[in-house]
Amino acid sequence: MKADSLEQLKALRERMQRERAAHDAPAERALEPAAREAADDRLFADAVGPVRA
Repeated sequence: MKADSLEQLKALRERMQRERAAHDAPAERALEPAAREAADDRLFADAVGPVRA
């Protein structure tokens, strides 16, 4: 997937976070918020791939 703008990247990240929140297992919900955010960031980076400035 190629994103053309920062706004598209932000929208993609927000959508991924919403989808993940909708499917979280109870054990994952118990994680610290920082750990969840780090996991979301890794998923986002995997989905988007390298981003060039």
